[in-house]
Amino acid sequence: MTFIYHLVPQKMYGDEPIPLNQMENIFPDIYQDQVSKYKGREKILKRSIPKIDCLWNDVLHFSSISPQIIFSRLRDLEFGSFANIKWFEIPIDTVKNLPVVIYYAPQVPRDNFLLTVDDIRTFDANVWQEPRILTTETEQYFLNCKNEGKSPLAFQFVPHVLVKGRVSIKDLPEISLK
Repeated sequence: MTFIYHLVPQKMYGDEPIPLNQMENIFPDIYQDQVSKYKGREKILKRSIPKIDCLWNDVLHFSSISPQIIFSRLRDLEFGSFANIKWFEIPIDTVKNLPVVIYYAPQVPRDNFLLTVDDIRTFDANVWQEPRILTTETEQYFLNCKNEGKSPLAFQFVPHVLVKGRVSIKDLPEISLK
């Protein structure tokens, strides 16, 4: 079976993750916590996503690569133990009939963090192949952070699965590092 992945939020209510734009009015405390992750990159929140005609914070964000792979590598590079990290494995059929795209981050951020059509690829659940290794860009980014003594963004250069719609996580187990 093929999956996409979503980190288990520290605070979550209900059986469906909520895009930031909806969260702001429903759960303002959680919204503030989540928006703080974009400190210094606030313009990302207002960027438009080609092919699904919405904003960055109107969609749900999923990892295409298992967090097991990502956080194991970060642990190997001695960025931490990540013992408390948990995530959901979401069967790809869950998003099969929703508007979904794959976002590939450019190597160098553009002015105002704008996205282009080339950054976004149409998603087809029928042919989706779940990546089993980190991208070359992600691996190099992690190594550069290690060499420069910086804390990495765990999902930098990992292809993001952006979903416009509701995704149920009801009855999905929480998975953690092995």
